[in-house]
Amino acid sequence: MDDGGQTYRAPALVIDACRAALSGGSTLAKGFAGEFAAHIVGGEPVDFSTVEKVFDAFSDGEPGLDPVEASLLGGSHGRAWVEGLIGKRASAPGVEFSARCDVIKVDDELGLVFGWAIICTENGKPYFDTQGDNIPDASMLKASADFMKKSRGLGDMHTKAEGGSVVFAWPMTKQVAKAFGYHTEKTGLMIAVAPDSEETLEKYRSGKYTGFSIGGRRGEDEEV
Repeated sequence: MDDGGQTYRAPALVIDACRAALSGGSTLAKGFAGEFAAHIVGGEPVDFSTVEKVFDAFSDGEPGLDPVEASLLGGSHGRAWVEGLIGKRASAPGVEFSARCDVIKVDDELGLVFGWAIICTENGKPYFDTQGDNIPDASMLKASADFMKKSRGLGDMHTKAEGGSVVFAWPMTKQVAKAFGYHTEKTGLMIAVAPDSEETLEKYRSGKYTGFSIGGRRGEDEEV
């Protein structure tokens, strides 16, 4: 599962979950999920195309993903791991980044999906994703400004094709909240997107899609 590019080794929780699934002697063990689990348990790295395939299995397979197959892919720990890798792809300053936004609300009348695109802090503490990365408020502001000026494209669950557009974006920092007379326990970038088809909107409405991705250009991380 190595194409010569960057590879990734699974954290202990994912290894343990895959080992437990393999010990059940599943008939699925010879398929992709079983191959993935065997690589992980054997301590072998996986390439990014494999990470994307696992992510797609969780995203597109819900709610019908076979429980045994999901277990072989690491279960909830495996999903969190690959989602973190997807979001981390281009975290270096000055390069493009992608961030997964968790859906908060779907507005049927307007055909919009609302959510947090980036979370910087929560309950007064820096928010770290599953890969241990934190995007400070200042970096979020730079990246989101670049995104809104130059792109505003919505990825369809991290695919490269355009899936719609960002129509609202609001950087919520402590300073911004205070200036408008609000108090917030969470800082980051709040957005609303307009999917480009009724089919895509229905996937958000039904809960099949639980998030979406946006991309931009990340600035230098700064302490704020």
